[in-house]
Amino acid sequence: LEQKKALKNPGGLVSAGEPEAFR
Repeated sequence: LEQKKALKNPGGLVSAGEPEAFR
């Protein structure tokens, strides 16, 4: 799941509800 988050945020940005760990 973490990898998918990275793909959704190629710029390293995270959703307001996502922790910085997904950066």
